[in-house]
Amino acid sequence: MLKIILKRLRNNAKLTQKEAAELIGITKRSWERYEAGSANINMRNVELFALKTNQNLNNVIKDEEKNNSDFKDFLNN
Repeated sequence: MLKIILKRLRNNAKLTQKEAAELIGITKRSWERYEAGSANINMRNVELFALKTNQNLNNVIKDEEKNNSDFKDFLNN
């Protein structure tokens, strides 16, 4: 479910996939694959992206849990 968090972080930062990828030093294609869920992103890169975009990762996760029942179900299993 990191793909949901990753997309939320990017959208909150108002960045394109290309801009987001460049920010953490990966290719746009890699970012696309992470958001699509066809590849797994390293948690350190998620944390780095949150840090570089001045976002609190814990708050984003809590908001997603509150607003997305699928995400909440995933966390509770």
